Amino acid sequence: MYVEIGNFYYYLYFVFAALITVGSICFLKTKSDGFKNKFILGLLVSAWLLHFAKLLFSPYNELFPESIRKVTFENICAISTLVFPFLFLSKNKVLRDYMLVMGIASGLAAYLYPTEAIFDTFDSIYFGRKDAFSFDVIRFYYAHLVIFLAPFLMGYFKLHVFSFKRIGYFSAMVLMTLALIFINEFILLQLGWINPYTFYDVNIRNSSFVFGIPDHYQNVAVIFDVFVFDFLKVHPITKEPFYWPVIWIIAPVFIWAPVLALISNIPFMIQRFVLIIRMKIKKELNA
Repeated sequence: MYVEIGNFYYYLYFVFAALITVGSICFLKTKSDGFKNKFILGLLVSAWLLHFAKLLFSPYNELFPESIRKVTFENICAISTLVFPFLFLSKNKVLRDYMLVMGIASGLAAYLYPTEAIFDTFDSIYFGRKDAFSFDVIRFYYAHLVIFLAPFLMGYFKLHVFSFKRIGYFSAMVLMTLALIFINEFILLQLGWINPYTFYDVNIRNSSFVFGIPDHYQNVAVIFDVFVFDFLKVHPITKEPFYWPVIWIIAPVFIWAPVLALISNIPFMIQRFVLIIRMKIKKELNA
């Protein structure tokens, strides 16, 4: 009874997520904006607390204190879980732009390719398979549902409207996020909590592409590589294949961030279009 891409449990979690999303919309539809804000904040805080609570469960409690690194800024989704409550409370438009786009995109991406739910791994240590309804699998899906759902509700109920006039700031924040992941990895390396021989390995602790493109994503690598100078993919001393951490992806980020923002905002664009059509029809009927 495991989660595998395309099997029953893989789609079952999609169904759960869809039902919770629709249920949340129906529940909040008649509520005040103040209540909606509190509901969304409650979701974010619950995921924030769960992020640290996982250290009490297997396999994290068995690998303590090294497992502390699993609650740090180790990837984009971890950063989202840790900072979204504060971005939401800030009410800053630039920060909320980032929250809306990155939350929807990364939350959906995690459901499409749920690596942590499929394999019971701790970096390069493999523990076998996880039961589809084990604590860590449920935690994974809930955490990433919140990463998606909170920003989605924020956009659906117009508690925040993304502006493409601020797209440059969004791109810069994506790069800052990747830089934070690299700094976090460097600190963990100094603490001796990650293997120094795998620090730059593109296939280990590199789900956010900080150190290059993992082998299992090579089929889509071209959409990034085509915008990267060759010298940024070669070690300056050994001349071996080597992506310069974070720096290599600067150009791709500024090119693809607007596309990501557009795709993430399509549901709200459709929503606004339908609303305009309804208003025109209503106006014509009352004329």
